[in-house]
Amino acid sequence: MKHAPSFRFDYALIDNSQNDADSRFYDLVKKCGGQVIALDLKNSEQNYRHDREKLISAFSHILG
Repeated sequence: MKHAPSFRFDYALIDNSQNDADSRFYDLVKKCGGQVIALDLKNSEQNYRHDREKLISAFSHILG
């Protein structure tokens, strides 16, 4: 992250279907001080959509 070397975050929330993402993603998150959290976030009825209740639950877990 050459343009923002001091950028930090705590978590990168991804759907567990993306858990096998490129290792460079995990390396970048770690370099920024974060942790990848992979949970079931997909809407079972609509492709490429997150389920609202699953997102609420995930954020409650992270912020709780």
